[in-house]
Amino acid sequence: MSGCVYGCIYKSNQDIDRMIASNSIEYVSGVLVQTVRETENKVNVSLINQHGTYENLLFDRVFLAAGALNSTRIVLQSKQMYGTKTVLKSTVGFVAPMFRIKRSPVDWPNANTQPGLFLEYKVADLSNHWIHTQLSTPNEMIFEKLKIDPSAKGIVQGVKKYLTGHLIIALCNMHSNHGNGYEIELKKAINGGCDKLISNRQQLDKTRREIKKAVWKLFSIGRKIGCYPIIPFIMDSAQGRGYHVGGSMPMKNSPQKETDTNTLGNPKGWTRVHLVDSSIFPSLPGTTIGLLAMANAARIASEVELI
Repeated sequence: MSGCVYGCIYKSNQDIDRMIASNSIEYVSGVLVQTVRETENKVNVSLINQHGTYENLLFDRVFLAAGALNSTRIVLQSKQMYGTKTVLKSTVGFVAPMFRIKRSPVDWPNANTQPGLFLEYKVADLSNHWIHTQLSTPNEMIFEKLKIDPSAKGIVQGVKKYLTGHLIIALCNMHSNHGNGYEIELKKAINGGCDKLISNRQQLDKTRREIKKAVWKLFSIGRKIGCYPIIPFIMDSAQGRGYHVGGSMPMKNSPQKETDTNTLGNPKGWTRVHLVDSSIFPSLPGTTIGLLAMANAARIASEVELI
């Protein structure tokens, strides 16, 4: 819940830095892409450079991977789709403290509190989608929440520290079909300023009901191993906060809307601009999506090479 261990998981800069060093790519930083527009056989990219001036560059093809929000913003600006609303889908999640019958020693700060166990489970009433659960021992964020000072003395602090030995934290993430995403809309600039992307959270009562079903299923699973969710202390279940977004320009076999893409990530009517991030996912799984996004981007790039 406080992020992944630095340097211990894949990050794209590991490859980018290597390619820069070997002169395999030309890397340009400090620019803000405004629009991408296709001509007969080129793509014109309009951007603001690091000096604040506008510049246009021509490419044979463009693979857009600016993240779901910015990729959508660039396409909306390029097509001048002001006032058109589209939905940025979001997964939905909750954090459940669980009381474990068997106690573990509390060695904080000399302990690894990253998730040590992943649990994937389904709820029959929730469209058969996996619920992704990461189980970990308490970290400093939990100690702060419970007002525990590991270095403090006294009976109250001693009792609290003893009880944390029975505490397991479950971080659960659910499919975007159960989430309350964001309605996003591009507003045209006033008096020569910058266009603005407006987002509004969709509040769905359905989300709260489906989170409750997921919580009670977790309770049913946990009690079989002597680990019980503490229902009154479950966090974020009311708001349904999620951890991944995308699906604002979903892939379809036959794109109908201007915000649809085909299976090569081309927005409707385009052939040389390809979206390759989570913005083109039809939906978002409850599991982590990094490898999924990479695999889909690699698929698009390899299929485009054959055209």
